[in-house]
Amino acid sequence: MVYTSDAAIIPGVRRRRGKTGHWKRIEMNIHYFFLAMALRDKENEGGKDVALLVSNNQVIAIGVVGNQAHEKAIVNLLHNFDRSSGCDIYTTYVPTEMCLGLGWQRNVRSIVYLDGFNAKFVRPTDDGITDSFALGGDGDFQISQRINLPKWWDEKARLETFPTSSDALRKWINLFNSPKVDLTRGAYDIYDQIKRCRYVYNSRVSDVNEKSMLARMIDCVPVQTGTCVTEPSKKDSLWMKVAYALAGAALPDSRTALQQGHNVAAIMVSNTDIILGWGVNINRLNGCFHAETSMVLAYLAKNNASKLPDGVRIYSTLAPCHMCAGLITTVGTNVPVVVGHMDPRIQKSALDRKKNGSIQRLTAVLPIVQKPIIEIPELRKYANSMSPENVPKRFPSLAEVPNPHPGSRGIAPDDVMRPFAFARWMSSTQAQLGRMPTAGDWLEAHHAEDGPRRKGVTTFLRNNPAPKQLFKYNLDSLQELLDARVGDEGETAILQRGIALIKKIKVGGLIK
Repeated sequence: MVYTSDAAIIPGVRRRRGKTGHWKRIEMNIHYFFLAMALRDKENEGGKDVALLVSNNQVIAIGVVGNQAHEKAIVNLLHNFDRSSGCDIYTTYVPTEMCLGLGWQRNVRSIVYLDGFNAKFVRPTDDGITDSFALGGDGDFQISQRINLPKWWDEKARLETFPTSSDALRKWINLFNSPKVDLTRGAYDIYDQIKRCRYVYNSRVSDVNEKSMLARMIDCVPVQTGTCVTEPSKKDSLWMKVAYALAGAALPDSRTALQQGHNVAAIMVSNTDIILGWGVNINRLNGCFHAETSMVLAYLAKNNASKLPDGVRIYSTLAPCHMCAGLITTVGTNVPVVVGHMDPRIQKSALDRKKNGSIQRLTAVLPIVQKPIIEIPELRKYANSMSPENVPKRFPSLAEVPNPHPGSRGIAPDDVMRPFAFARWMSSTQAQLGRMPTAGDWLEAHHAEDGPRRKGVTTFLRNNPAPKQLFKYNLDSLQELLDARVGDEGETAILQRGIALIKKIKVGGLIK
């Protein structure tokens, strides 16, 4: 094909007369043309699925499916090309939950795709991802200006009708590639953009710095043997405590080689409670590197795997977003994801919808965020002056921490009664909820105090002192709990593994 200037245009044929004498509308429009060009590019790639990123009707980047299950064309494109906000994607396959989650994370405007030869589209929004809709056929797009073939009007009609079968596609591609077809300026520009595109990605993690960081993270997993035999509920509580402790160890001021990101951490363990991976949010390196995503990608890369092993469990301090939930449900089967805190923005994620058998549940870990009161030196004298039955057993924070409990604003920092606000909050919240309050309830109560114009949950986790207080307590108390020898052998083994992980991350130079 060639491009012919406007001076050489042969009058275009937008419609043709059918056998009955009625005018028949040709279906090709700009959206269908992008899909047809994606199919043409797929043939050029040897049958590998393709995704075109389009901004203002210009192709600016291309994704090609890779060799692993987590390397779909859309995923490879959006992970590596971050200038996709407000853009449209045209792709040759039905997007997976992982692809849709990446589209949500990168704020693309729409994903137009082919289900067989049926064109559909979805729109990621703040509330999630819409149901799919059939792509309309309104409008038309002129592809050819001149066709130097016999019965050129029939060939023009073929070229400007979207192919709906493999045979029709083969004929369409052959005709489009023919040197006897002169393209319009619009069609030629799109063809040339695809041909000359500099940003073509056929793997998910292609940047050397990203590969290096994921390798360093997975290399910090300690050697472990044996199983941890204890009650499932105890496992959930202790592994969530380890996840909180990891968040405390990786607070912003504790990170060295580890890139900065939100205060979120995750742990992945096997069915025998062997730590398989860990992650924290390092979105300064790549906006897609949330805690769960960095953890899963590091594991897959280390093991040259496409899937997570059977029986894995994931513990995350914050409910996974659509991107992370999509990744987990795509590469994992029947994966329980235990979370410590819900994100109100994330509704109907792949985990909420139990895709591929995976499910999300909130942990019941209690919000104990400080030692027993009699162990705090500045309050020991006061505690000793009270009768034993009136001494509270636990309270959540040191006196110098501002607003340590929901409802404690306005109480002077040196007020000796402030530590007991936790007991009052626990009692009133338990009566309100009809169950024991969790750490997630405690964090949400603090978040609610930000008022009706409160910031998003990740901003809360970064700026509010309450999450840091919870994370630091769990970090500081891991060894103390182990030394107290209050648990059974299984609980002890989990604590030992969590402590060994954090120590190795420090030795690895990622945190202080």
